[in-house]
Amino acid sequence: MKKFFLTAFCTLMTFYAVSAQSDDDFFFDDDLFADDVTVTTSENSSGSSDLSHGVIFENGSVKLGGNIDTALKLNVPLYDPDNDGNTLGDNIYNSTVSPTADAQLFVDARPTQNLRLYTKFGWNYPYEASFSGSALTAAILSSENPALIGMLTPGATIPDISLGTSRLYIKELFTDFSIADRVFFRFGQHTVSWGTGYFFSPVSDMINTSSIDPENPTAQVNGSLNLRAQVVFPGSMNTLWFYVVPSANFDQSGLSYARDTALAAKGEFVFGGWELGAGALYKYQSAPKIMFTASGSIFKGKVAVFGESVFQYGTAREWAADGDSWADKTFVAQATVGASYTWKDPKITFMAQYMFDGNFDDDKYTTKGSNLALTVMFQKVGIEKLSASLMGLFYFGKEDVSMNQADSNYIATLMQKGYNVLPTSAIASAMLSWSPAKNISLSGGPYFVWQSFSKAPTVSFQLTASLGGGSF
Repeated sequence: MKKFFLTAFCTLMTFYAVSAQSDDDFFFDDDLFADDVTVTTSENSSGSSDLSHGVIFENGSVKLGGNIDTALKLNVPLYDPDNDGNTLGDNIYNSTVSPTADAQLFVDARPTQNLRLYTKFGWNYPYEASFSGSALTAAILSSENPALIGMLTPGATIPDISLGTSRLYIKELFTDFSIADRVFFRFGQHTVSWGTGYFFSPVSDMINTSSIDPENPTAQVNGSLNLRAQVVFPGSMNTLWFYVVPSANFDQSGLSYARDTALAAKGEFVFGGWELGAGALYKYQSAPKIMFTASGSIFKGKVAVFGESVFQYGTAREWAADGDSWADKTFVAQATVGASYTWKDPKITFMAQYMFDGNFDDDKYTTKGSNLALTVMFQKVGIEKLSASLMGLFYFGKEDVSMNQADSNYIATLMQKGYNVLPTSAIASAMLSWSPAKNISLSGGPYFVWQSFSKAPTVSFQLTASLGGGSF
């Protein structure tokens, strides 16, 4: 009953806010969660490219651009409850440095007026590297996590993992075309922007192949290959979306079964300054799902609010055990609601999001139970070019992580880049940022990780220097 009331509370809060608003209260950031828009380019009056708009090469209707992320992160451990006898010298000796030299490039071409070709690809540092399986094994053993330790064969270690093949990746590759400027199609690999959530989005997870990273919520998640059809109602902002998502599970011949293709649909409608969405997804021998979204504002447009919910019949484990029967399946609900507010003077932004994940039965890393994310951003603190941010992530119901070999590669990649990937109950940080010169930014502060609420957190000091980089 507790899980039911938590879910019902989130859903009722979302739709109560919807029913209480008027046209004058419309307030939300279209760009924050919007789907990809069609980009067109043209030469200026002098016939040269306009570099100020991020175009480095322009030939008729071709646009190239991208971004480079270059930084150094120093992590100095200050306190570890499992090694509380360490001296300051021990901590400095165990400090780590994580360099970042990543890049993404995109090519956006429009050979004809109603045909668009787009691809985005990138590289991550280290470009060729390997990860020690023994180091990963030691990290798992030191975590004292029964679920992780139980997957290790006694006396064995995880084999060394090569990361060289995963450094170059395709983020998106698709083509846009239309029929009579009424029905718009997209086919290829691309991110599907269904959800409204900022830190968590169960709706986004329905089709995309990765979830939002709450510590880096603005990073683009990975999409799947699918065919999308968009129908726009003339004279309105109401839209229908239809998706055909072929299975990514291939046999030894490199083929997938047509019966494993997923079908999905979503409608977006604007009422009284609010954007509402409803949709569904069906896949053979998988849990059918329905979803609802809402975004808008309250208190005369001062507070932006958003919410979403997903309801599915059966868990992945239940359908894997008996995919031919619709009997004896569990109803699962996920719901989230969030809000943000910005003070103009002083320039402070506050954002919070709560999520309840009722999917307690699947053997995978999820946000099971109650989750809360909070952030406060101070655009200016005292002196010029000094800002600050506070962040907290709380996973009150998270269960132990299960890890197969595919997960091992992913975890190794994250650990190589300095991310904490072992099971956590909470993460908090307080960072000051300062830009002493153009193209240089320094940020630093304490970083806390609670592996369990029953023990003290590990504490470290993180210092990150962003050196050049940017978009072009």
